[in-house]
Amino acid sequence: MPTALTRRQALFGLGALLSATAPLAFAASGAKSKSKKSQGRSKPAAPSGTEESRADRDRRLSRECQGRANAGACLGYAQ
Repeated sequence: MPTALTRRQALFGLGALLSATAPLAFAASGAKSKSKKSQGRSKPAAPSGTEESRADRDRRLSRECQGRANAGACLGYAQ
């Protein structure tokens, strides 16, 4: 069974290790984020062709939600 001194030494060593590696991790992530900012997109990405339009979604939900409880996805579409 470890003694209090051994536990204290282990915690001190772990703290020293983490304090030494944390700045390196933040510095590496900071360098990556700066390079991504310079490569920013000039226009937003176009939606994929498989997405349904808002009008299509409204028609589908009003058709599927007939006679159902007015909750969940059918909220506002059920009668």
